[in-house]
Amino acid sequence: KVGEELRNANIKLEEYANTDALTQVANRRKFDVCYAEEWRRMSRDKKPLSLIIADIDHFKKFNDTHGHDVGDDVLKLVAVCIKGVGGGGKAFRYGGEEFAIVFPGKTADEAVPYLEELREYIANRGFIKRSKSRPKEKPAEIVTKSRTYEKLYLTVSIGAAEKSERCRSAEEVISAADKALYRAKSRGRNCVCK
Repeated sequence: KVGEELRNANIKLEEYANTDALTQVANRRKFDVCYAEEWRRMSRDKKPLSLIIADIDHFKKFNDTHGHDVGDDVLKLVAVCIKGVGGGGKAFRYGGEEFAIVFPGKTADEAVPYLEELREYIANRGFIKRSKSRPKEKPAEIVTKSRTYEKLYLTVSIGAAEKSERCRSAEEVISAADKALYRAKSRGRNCVCK
């Protein structure tokens, strides 16, 4: 029984160490490990591997305008959306307002339809700013008021890259995805670039 309790405690510690506390998606530490493992596996099996870096557009301005609490809520919302990406993508919080998605076994071209769907979903979804007086726990009975709420919208820019003749190392793919993200930003944001 003690051995089982120790194993369970170790599993919980590992989950805690590999999960971003705010967004509850895998963190940068987990990304580094998973990306390296997938890189080796896909290279060994001679299969494609795509890496995506997504960034919330104008996040600093959003934070400055609405406050850091609202910014945190936005990060959580976007994390849930990114975690739900189709096509077998694995989501990670890469840092700040950036997220990474690893697509083992998919080229960037094969990942793009899932990324476009994700980008469009985030852009159209909208976000209702929480009231400061809103209780932390969901009440047993929901009381609706005639008050109207402002719906806020946000977008993401997405850069995609893949293992290829041009990008032969894991680091080169990360660099290429980062450059593609900056191309998306320079093309007006709210788009996917390879």
